[in-house]
Amino acid sequence: MKKILLAIVLLLTSVFMLTGCFEKQEPIVGMWQSEYSGYTFTYFFNKNKTGKYTYGDTVLEFTYEVRENNKVAITYKGQSTPWITTYKIDGKTLSIVDSYGSEIKYERKDFV
Repeated sequence: MKKILLAIVLLLTSVFMLTGCFEKQEPIVGMWQSEYSGYTFTYFFNKNKTGKYTYGDTVLEFTYEVRENNKVAITYKGQSTPWITTYKIDGKTLSIVDSYGSEIKYERKDFV
């Protein structure tokens, strides 16, 4: 009986320890695309809090921080002040409020 109880305790302890080992991934992580006026705009949000924003031949690298109340702070390379904006994820759609106050919708894409 003691062996069974010990085995159960060890099993539960192992499960709790392993659960703490897995890093929570932000839902924003991934590739998101939007089409506008014949151009493709793409956000790449990586797990390590870096990313790229591309449109046409332009590539802007950035770091980001997800904040409370559906805010994300994006600091583009060469800039010291982050751009803080509101975002929302609904299924495979990422909505970001741009610097003009318009909501832009991006669709989640699989990495190729």
